Amino acid sequence: MISVRARRVSEGLRIPSLTHRAPKDVMNLERNPTLAMTYPPFVRAWSALTCGVAFLTVLVGTLVTTFHVGMADPLWPTAPWHLLLIEKVPNFGFYVEHTHRIVAYTIGACILVQTTMLWWSSPRLWRRLAAIGLIIAIGGAFSAAKRMVAVAPVRSIDALLNPGFLALAVFGLAFLILAGSEIGAQVPGRWQRFLGTVAFLCVIVQGLLGGLRVYLNELRGPELQVAHGIFAQVVFALPVLLLIMTGPHWNCGLEMPAEPPLRKLTAATVVLLAVQILFGGLLRHLSLPAAQRLHPMLAFAVAALVAVILVRMFALGEGWASMRRAAALLGVLVAVQAVLGVEAWLRHADVALRFQPVGVADAAVRSLHVLAGFGVFAAAAVLAARAWKAKLI
Repeated sequence: MISVRARRVSEGLRIPSLTHRAPKDVMNLERNPTLAMTYPPFVRAWSALTCGVAFLTVLVGTLVTTFHVGMADPLWPTAPWHLLLIEKVPNFGFYVEHTHRIVAYTIGACILVQTTMLWWSSPRLWRRLAAIGLIIAIGGAFSAAKRMVAVAPVRSIDALLNPGFLALAVFGLAFLILAGSEIGAQVPGRWQRFLGTVAFLCVIVQGLLGGLRVYLNELRGPELQVAHGIFAQVVFALPVLLLIMTGPHWNCGLEMPAEPPLRKLTAATVVLLAVQILFGGLLRHLSLPAAQRLHPMLAFAVAALVAVILVRMFALGEGWASMRRAAALLGVLVAVQAVLGVEAWLRHADVALRFQPVGVADAAVRSLHVLAGFGVFAAAAVLAARAWKAKLI
């Protein structure tokens, strides 16, 4: 059983330099003390494992796009062990694509277990049982829906309009409503359970986007690969957030109220990064002319915004160690991303390289640029969460 330790966050609260700047936040904490959540080591260890598997999934998925092997196997859905059933693998791309599918199944299983553990800490029995029942129902509906697609006589849109996907949508909506009601219940760990629910539903949506990208390629074209690649940013950022929010230092009474301008800046950074990533996906997958201009232009805007955040963070005075570390990591990742982006742009502009097979150096630059982008978005989300910590605890 997961232990729950309730304490008043406002007791012993030390705010190094912002007490005079944010009296409203302090008053709210004193008037409405929050119950803090303490998770045992195995929950934190599983969160770290989930985060590591999520990175592995992103890494292999990046190689799929870099080597253009997303359609190496046009068959979907397939079982996780499908690669073991092939007597002779046709090419290297087949290995890469099915390795991506295997790690995708693995991250889905990790997030399923993580969500179950987070909901098991709910202090209300009926919510705990309802959440676990919905997790089982969603998993069953997802499996049934894919089975109906697999046994359909022809590949068509009608095969996707089956009762399994309808049940999946209904159960998913019910689970989201339950998680939303948990926030209003003012119980310990409510935000962790909400984000765990969102991560669980998002990884299912991501799996569907990846599968439909293969299934609908002949019917609708490759556009779904853009949505699949962009949505992966969210699926990766959520386990990173949960790793931080289940850690031992998240519920401490230090660094609670950040000044409102800083909170707005961190939130704006996440939104701006999401837009820039959208155009990056359109550039990487479809080479749209508008994306070729807007993606690097928005990169300058992101760098400027991060610079402003760094200046404000390091002008606060003593304290704020965790936010300073998060802001410094974000600044470093943005700098690395800028260097890799310039190199990737130069290689893309080289006509001689553009029409040659992807080499090792080219693949490394492209893949590292994408991976750094995932790190930037996740770091920005963590910094925003720490800035809004008083609202999320």
